Formats: sequence, structure tokens, C-alpha cells
Amino acid sequence: MALVAVLDQTFTDPDDFIDGASGLHATLLGAGWTMLEELDAASGQQDRVYTSTGESGDEALFLRATHDSANDRVNFRAYSWWDDALSAGYNVVGDVAGNSCIQLVAAQHDAWLVADGDAIAIVCNPDATSTYNKFFGGNLERLLPSQLTGRTTLAAPVGGWNGQGDAQLLCNTGTDFTKFAIDQYIWLVSQDDSAPTIAERVQILGLDAPTYTIFLTAALTYDFALGTLVGTDPQPMVLWGDSNGLLSTATPLGLHDGADYDPVNLSFTFPSLAVTPDGYVPVYPIRLDDAVTDYLAGQCPFFLGTASGLADEDDLVDGTTQYVVFDDGASVVALKHT
Repeated sequence: MALVAVLDQTFTDPDDFIDGASGLHATLLGAGWTMLEELDAASGQQDRVYTSTGESGDEALFLRATHDSANDRVNFRAYSWWDDALSAGYNVVGDVAGNSCIQLVAAQHDAWLVADGDAIAIVCNPDATSTYNKFFGGNLERLLPSQLTGRTTLAAPVGGWNGQGDAQLLCNTGTDFTKFAIDQYIWLVSQDDSAPTIAERVQILGLDAPTYTIFLTAALTYDFALGTLVGTDPQPMVLWGDSNGLLSTATPLGLHDGADYDPVNLSFTFPSLAVTPDGYVPVYPIRLDDAVTDYLAGQCPFFLGTASGLADEDDLVDGTTQYVVFDDGASVVALKHT
């Protein structure tokens, strides 16, 4: 889908931000997301689950937006699976305590929203001065070698494959085995109604492309059904943003850690840069990595870090790509919109 950008739009209040013609709901739908379930449609307490297959068409993304009118914010959460028949999500990251939200105000305010099928980035100016609250929710740009980032699904289990105690996976016919490598770690994430909470990280011992078999270094802990996601990072959705609006000090949350899907100990990379003496403005990707294991999760696709000393809402142009600059008091970021 094409990038959808809403720039410096004035909203009358949080309900207008959510449901206005250029608001959150319209932006997500325009970027290729669909509303999977509406848990609450009432103004002031909107609660919706959106899903997307990503820009690649090969993702499984579930993003929930919940209006907290008491605190004038929208809280975001992500899941590895959402069962709309039960109105239940599994392996949640994010919360409704303000750690993964966009802060609004119960009055007129300006906001910027940019989204595609992978993610949404939001900047809000709740006090009409220079306090810019920021949020990102969605897929990071993967930084692993391209031949290792592919995803496939498991075939229906048969004796000796895909089950607890088995040490081999049977993948669906047509799986491209050039996207996997011996010794590589991959994730298995169940997308089956009977067991949607199951996730497991395994290591590849060997590959047999003609039979679509992946041999593992150890036996499986769980049973995995038809349709289980398989890949280096099949659902790398990350949320960040908090009610203070400081990206560099917010709590980023990712959909994997250790042997389960939990918040990871992610940290931001924010170099300190300044405009060069000859007037060049440096920009750099904002990367997230696990501060404990040094695992590099990826980089944010919509926000870039940039030099201090730039005025809020300045424009930056890099070839055909355009950005808007915001300073949150701890770091300066540029929001990509074309």
C-alpha cells in the first residue's frame, strides 16, 4: 500500500483524533489495515483491534488502540494472535498504563500521522507549544541479511514432525529453503485457535529442501499445528512511546524475548550530532537492540534521529524523501512522510 501521511492536522478533541476524517482510524484503514474487532464503539472509550498482513503481504500483525478519556490518551497494544470469536488476544506487549500510548488533550490540538501496512507513527502537540508527544507502533525494518529474513508456515503435523519431542519440522510445499541456514535460530509462533499462545525459539541443524524438512538441534517443547509461523522474526512488532512523549526514554516493547513472547529489554541508539560548519544536517537511523544480549532488533522505518539546534516543524529533504523535525527535549527526531 502507498504511504498515508496526515500532516499538521488540527483535531478538535481526542474523539476527533480517533474518528475524524483524517484521524487514527481513517489513517490505518487507508494504509491497508482492517478493523478485525470493535470491542467498544462509544465515544470516549473506543477500543478496536486492527490487523494487517504488512507491506509484504506475509505478516501477521495485530494492533489494538484503546481510548482512555480519563487521561486523554490512546493506549496501544500488540498481540501475536487475536481471536475475535473470544475477543481475546495472546502474547500481549504494551499496556494501558501510559507506557505505550500517544498523549492527547481534551481540547483542540495538532497531530501528524504516517502509516503503511507495517506500522504507524504519530506526533501530537497536546499543549500547543513545543511539547511534541511521539509514538511508533508496528514492524521494525529488519537488519538481518535478506536471505535469512523469510517466513513460511508449517504443514499439517504427521508422525515424527512438528510435535512435542520431535526434532524436525515439516514446512508447507513451496517453502524457499534458500532463506534458511544451518545453525540459524528461528521462531515458531502458533496461529491456531486451539493453541494461539505457543511460541518457541529453535536452532537449525540441517535442511532437506526436496522434502521441505528442517532438522533441529533439540526436540520441540510444544506441539505445533498447521499454519504455525516459521521465520527468523515472524512477528517483530515493537511499540514505543509513553505519556511523556520522549522517544529516547520511553519503554520500547517487542514481541519476543528468550523462549517466549514478552517485553524485551530494548534500548535506543541516539548519537549526539550537530549541524556541520558548512551547513549539512546529519540524519541517522534509530536502532533498537537488546541491552542484555546485544541482539539487534532492527531500526524504525518512519522516525530518524537528526541534529540538535533545528527548529520544530522544520522541513528536511533527502532526495525525494521528506521529513518534519521535532524536538522532545531529550532528542531531535525527523518524521518521514514521503
